[in-house]
Amino acid sequence: MKFFEKLSVLMTMVLLSTTGIASADSYGFQVGIGYRQDSIRWNMKESSQINPRVQSKLHFDDLEILLLGVKFKGLVSQSLYARCGFDYGFVCDGKLRESITVERRESVNRFARNGMAIDGDYDNVITHNRKHGNNYVWDLNLALGMPFNCLCSEFSIAPMVGFSYNRQQLKFHNHDKAVVNMTEYHAEIVHGKFVDGYHPAGSFSTGWWGPMVGVDLSYVSENGWSAFAECEVHFGRLKRERRSYIDVDFIDFYKRTKDFWGTSWKAGFNYVVCEDLYVEASISYANWMSFYHRDHFNWSTGTARCDLGYMF
Repeated sequence: MKFFEKLSVLMTMVLLSTTGIASADSYGFQVGIGYRQDSIRWNMKESSQINPRVQSKLHFDDLEILLLGVKFKGLVSQSLYARCGFDYGFVCDGKLRESITVERRESVNRFARNGMAIDGDYDNVITHNRKHGNNYVWDLNLALGMPFNCLCSEFSIAPMVGFSYNRQQLKFHNHDKAVVNMTEYHAEIVHGKFVDGYHPAGSFSTGWWGPMVGVDLSYVSENGWSAFAECEVHFGRLKRERRSYIDVDFIDFYKRTKDFWGTSWKAGFNYVVCEDLYVEASISYANWMSFYHRDHFNWSTGTARCDLGYMF
């Protein structure tokens, strides 16, 4: 089942169980639970001056994550609005598809219509593995803004600035193994049951940190409910690390820190259920990317969440 199908089912359950959620004036502390699904694409390859050259294309798909989180949002003074939150997620399931390509170029034998035709060895293998052991994610964010009314007293806008840090730690089985075998005269990929020796699970980690700018919107009705939206642009640094066992040092011990940028949005509504308590339901989506020469990284994530809050 795809993410948006699961999302629609989960949001239907949330909406039925939280009929009528808090007004935008109900700022306070919140604790919540959510369902998140991530997709990560990571392509890396050696320099064209290296012969043989190896390229790896990773696709982490259907990463299903159970989120637990805490959050604060409210007015810290008459004109200053703040929100901050921390989420920790357990990766319950996930798949990794890797395409490994090795090229060994011997000589250029002619110029063809589409460029140079090259003699040599070429091999490509695709492996499929599932998550292994304890996998987790966590997210920390802080933002400040100055809200003001727009068009009417029920509708407000708050330009925001802030900071975020997001981390992913993933491990995957190496049951479907592949090893690159390169010699002075030949290059090939040995795959599956033909791979000898012990090859432990591969590990992959990312850390995203940097500032953000955005805008928060809220609409407060006279019936005790409100709707809100958060739109953000993020930029900063992305550290990615890989530890694998395909017998290519450039790939197996890969570590880089480069710039990234991306956007995120969140929409939801809330309702006061009694004097001090309110509930909140929301959905969110983010798409962040980092492109640097022979290293391309893209992360997209969607979340559905329900929170219980206490007004102070």
